[in-house]
Amino acid sequence: MDAPSGPLGPLADVLERLGLYLTVVDEEAEGASLLLDGYGVAVISGKADPGRRRWTAVHELGHHLLQDEYHSDAGVAAGRDEREQIIDQFTEEFLLPADDLLRAWESVDSGQSARSVMVDLAARFRLSWRAVVNRAVHLGVLDRGEARRQKADTPVRGDFLAVYGSTPAPDLEGGATGAQWRRAVMSAWSEGAVTAPRAVELLYGAIREDELPSRQLEESLP
Repeated sequence: MDAPSGPLGPLADVLERLGLYLTVVDEEAEGASLLLDGYGVAVISGKADPGRRRWTAVHELGHHLLQDEYHSDAGVAAGRDEREQIIDQFTEEFLLPADDLLRAWESVDSGQSARSVMVDLAARFRLSWRAVVNRAVHLGVLDRGEARRQKADTPVRGDFLAVYGSTPAPDLEGGATGAQWRRAVMSAWSEGAVTAPRAVELLYGAIREDELPSRQLEESLP
């Protein structure tokens, strides 16, 4: 079966469908994940730029799908074993499928610059500039010399406005959670399983106590 192409939506929602529940916290370490009974939880650093946050989230998904019981990306840049490299390859393909990049690259043959194609991809797929340039290199459409020049010239807001018409919408901002998680918390509140402060805490400030709906606890039938 062919997988759908095109950019992914909010990653917290996407990853929940694959059994990984995440949020974004104010910590230095890029990300960490934990597996329990087939389900996973992950935390992502909100201090990274939006494109990097999406990359880290999918990297943690890779560990989740490989059933790694615990993983932390703290200091991961210091060394990468074969397993990490495989997960990075998975992350590239998950966030920017080869077919999508190669299809977009056909515009270069029609006279569009390689840079404008990559700026458009970075905006639509909400990836860091470095990740898009590396993806083009790995797929053999951009040589390493040109890649070094492009990495030294990171696009500014004006570049995105000129090519894409707007700046990329940020994803995975502080306290982000997926829709399934939010519905589960609200269900727990409605059923009396959690207190109001705990519900607010679990939703990472997305709601205030005075915004919680009235509880509708059903009385037991005689």
